[in-house]
Amino acid sequence: MARRRQFQGGAVRNALGRIRAAADLAPDSPLIVAYSGGKDSAAVLDLAARAVGADRLRAYFCRLVPDLECQERVLRAAERKYGIKILRLPSPALADILHNGEHRGKRILTRRSCKQDDILRHVRKKTGGRMVLAGHRMDESPGRRGMISQASDTPVPDCRDIGFDPEKRQPAWPDCRGVCAKHGKAWPICDWVGRTVWGYVRTHNLPVLAMGDGDCTDVSIDSASLLWLRDNFPDDLGKVLDYFPFAEAEVVRDLLREPETHAAAVACDW
Repeated sequence: MARRRQFQGGAVRNALGRIRAAADLAPDSPLIVAYSGGKDSAAVLDLAARAVGADRLRAYFCRLVPDLECQERVLRAAERKYGIKILRLPSPALADILHNGEHRGKRILTRRSCKQDDILRHVRKKTGGRMVLAGHRMDESPGRRGMISQASDTPVPDCRDIGFDPEKRQPAWPDCRGVCAKHGKAWPICDWVGRTVWGYVRTHNLPVLAMGDGDCTDVSIDSASLLWLRDNFPDDLGKVLDYFPFAEAEVVRDLLREPETHAAAVACDW
């Protein structure tokens, strides 16, 4: 137990150090937190408030369908807790969904796809910030491990002792593992694992949106999300189907594959 507390204490210390290193890279601008309502981004937002103070933070949230109560209640709780206003923005995936006519039956032509960099460019312009804090973890996938590892490869066992060069207005080590000065991004909990994040969230009683087994936080238009909304937030399900009326067909198709749900799918009573 003592070893576990020591590990978690070191993980928190390193995360706080990465946030302070990111803040030192842009000392005159706010820090931006990419907030999804999930456990990872909730931990990053709380750590950032501890590291630099909530008054220096700006946060944004991307969604497919606006004003879903399951998401808004988490956003409101976070806004009350830290005294900030979270910027609501359309998801980058929405442009492709509308362009392809997915689950709608009618295409809405767009000039080009919206990328995550487009969202970040808009958020930076609107908030005046440069460094973006995200909840990506290296244990989630080989792709994320490679992305974070290639961004910089200098380990930081304890970032509290990072030096500062007043002439260059930057830390003595501008790139540490989990902080990318070139692209203006940082991943404070990049070396955490799932149980560490959940332990931090429960210890500090942070508001999170957890669907199903607790690891899924994104309300999308797949069958798993729609079934979860049906059982927990039926009004939100109606809002999603108003935007994407053909999404119901995907749910029925998936239910038809399972013997125990085949009858309900045939009767269109899912």
